[in-house]
Amino acid sequence: MTSDLMATGELLLSLIKPMWILCLYLFAQSIYNSLRSHRTESTATWSALAATLLTCVGDLVLIPYYYFFGQEEPILEYLQSSQNQFIIDRCPSLKSFHPTCWLQNPFISFGVMLARELLWPDYYHREVLRAPDGGNVALDWFKHSKADRNAMDETTPIMFCVSTLAGDPMCYPNGKTCYEFAKRGYRVACYVKRGCGIYRPNRFVTPKMWCLSDYEDLTMCVDYIADKYPRAPIVAVGYSTGGGQLRNYIARTGVASKIAAGVVVDAGWQWDECVTSLDERIPFLSYCLSQSVLQPYLQYVQKMPETVTEVGVEISKLRRIRSMGNMIGWAMAPSNGFRGKALEYMHSSLPGDINSVAVPMLNLATLNDMVISRENLLSNSRFFTANKNIISVVNKRGTHVIRWEGILAQKCWISQASIEFCTAVLKYNEISRPHSRMGSRASSTRVSSVLRCKGVSRASSPKTSASSSVLLSSSSEELSMDEDGRLSLGEIKEGLK
Repeated sequence: MTSDLMATGELLLSLIKPMWILCLYLFAQSIYNSLRSHRTESTATWSALAATLLTCVGDLVLIPYYYFFGQEEPILEYLQSSQNQFIIDRCPSLKSFHPTCWLQNPFISFGVMLARELLWPDYYHREVLRAPDGGNVALDWFKHSKADRNAMDETTPIMFCVSTLAGDPMCYPNGKTCYEFAKRGYRVACYVKRGCGIYRPNRFVTPKMWCLSDYEDLTMCVDYIADKYPRAPIVAVGYSTGGGQLRNYIARTGVASKIAAGVVVDAGWQWDECVTSLDERIPFLSYCLSQSVLQPYLQYVQKMPETVTEVGVEISKLRRIRSMGNMIGWAMAPSNGFRGKALEYMHSSLPGDINSVAVPMLNLATLNDMVISRENLLSNSRFFTANKNIISVVNKRGTHVIRWEGILAQKCWISQASIEFCTAVLKYNEISRPHSRMGSRASSTRVSSVLRCKGVSRASSPKTSASSSVLLSSSSEELSMDEDGRLSLGEIKEGLK
């Protein structure tokens, strides 16, 4: 009897020991996965799913560590210029980010974001614009209080939000940024593409879907806002797909851009590479995103099937769509005139030449982005090397369109960084380019007072040229202007004191 018990005990010990070793190994692997600077989230295979789950466990186990030691210094890169230095000096958020300790994991962050969207209040009233082809696009304007409206005038700056894939201002990233800009006294308009709007639908009225580049519709909205408020400077923030569309607008319009400053958040560069990567890595997420775009279109198809067939969309294929690649190839591309040419369509939707960007643009990205491919992320982060107007910031943490801070995730780092950037750009324009529309006529008054306090009247200020300068009567300091007619950094700093 005793020998049997001893044999049983030895057998149990022989089984428990390998299990403990396995548990310790998996625990160590979860910690390692969580601490990696770049984590490739994937559910495509069982091994990839296991690694993703281990990462999630590590993120939860390390909550105390991230609370005390989670603060990071984002990778901030730009070409040196007086304009960039002026902006960076007024954007402290770009130099520090402390993500919420219990929201390190992108899947958990997405779940919390979706839950918050259900409780997000409706602050908006809609204005519908008719495109030349008959399609409807929408501008959702933030409803300010009566006191705030009374404080605004025709020069109040406008923040134009270019929404996420199929989003509207009720989607949390868009809504939070709109709300924070509105609190700072901006007029706020959120762009809702044709057939988009998860919580505030802008339904299809034509068989044409919105386009990946969306240049025509977006330009129509920007022109409308600029005509409605001709003396107000416009800044813009674009999230994900909206960020790519904003970048395309700024690059294609160049010096004619009616947007004075742009913030591009987690936007891919090459559509085909991003879509293929997402379809392969996280099929379930790709399916969900494709359905958010497709379902409103199916509602239109049920009412007007003959119009859809006329533009080359095969209705039989629409119900078999299970990924973003399917959605673009079988619905979006043919409805935009590229039947059977999905790859050609995606290539035709690439943003304009980045060298043509003529206004300050902040490019935000994160190494923990589970939607954008790593190749696209790395190429995005190098845009600043080709253009002095681009500032690149890469976070190590956060995830796609989400950068929460605070123990209760009550702060949005993206919103704060965007506000600081746009405000700094407008202030720079106010000082260095007083006669431009971007600075507004009210800004000229501000610059005039700055010059008078230094002993120079507007009448005696020089015309801008590559070599123009003026000697200030109150000191021997020289007010120099560069070839773009911008004041030197030292003069701008003095003028703002």
